[in-house]
Amino acid sequence: MIHMFSFIIVLLLLTFSTSSCGHNVQDSMMSLNSSTSVSYDELYFEFEMDVGDGVNSFFIVMQNLEDDYDFGFVTEAPLRITIYKFNDRENIHQTIETHTFGSLFKDLTVGDFNFDGYNDFSFVSFRENANYFRDFWLWDSETQEFVFNASLSELSMPNYDSQLKTVSGYWRNSAAEFIYAHYRYIDGELLCIRLLEQRYQPDGGYLLSFVLDYRDGELVEVFRARFPIDRNSNDDNINDSESYDDFLKWENLLYFGE
Repeated sequence: MIHMFSFIIVLLLLTFSTSSCGHNVQDSMMSLNSSTSVSYDELYFEFEMDVGDGVNSFFIVMQNLEDDYDFGFVTEAPLRITIYKFNDRENIHQTIETHTFGSLFKDLTVGDFNFDGYNDFSFVSFRENANYFRDFWLWDSETQEFVFNASLSELSMPNYDSQLKTVSGYWRNSAAEFIYAHYRYIDGELLCIRLLEQRYQPDGGYLLSFVLDYRDGELVEVFRARFPIDRNSNDDNINDSESYDDFLKWENLLYFGE
């Protein structure tokens, strides 16, 4: 479970959002079934993937099991994922029973999401107006199966940096409020290493922005400032010397303050 910030997200009642970060993962290898049936194409998806261990490659079938699918009204439905060894499509290697909304599961990505050297897969499980989430199934080299990862699946609009080996999530509550958090695996656990948050203060009509950074085993506040909603304003009641650009500098994980 991701530490420190579940309570922040609950406190702000955030409805999760999109991110502007780069996406540094391998593109998935996808091939839609050739059936001409609209409902079949809508509820069925298949793809191939190589785990990257020199041994395991798979043919994977995903199917929405909705009994009475309505194209105009998307509801939660059971999703079955059937996994076959690439060269043995008669014997099932693994079956996953989960859920989906409509055809969101077809938005699929393959990549090494926990930076352990093996490819995993993820798909969009839920989408809101501004934010969406993915379900992550990570390859377990010991069990030789894909295992659901709850920590990654809690992140809104997750993005990955394969060079820094970090994962980020971005939650937007409104045009003026957001949380932008970066995570890294430390001793096998996904921990937040930096968090930028912006809150609207209606009583003062300004934005409160602050940054927490992971130092010596804990998150500490390293930046806090207030900014007018209109950034061109010269409000005498908001006299913080920092500029908004100073706040945004912390989006760069290689920046640690001046």
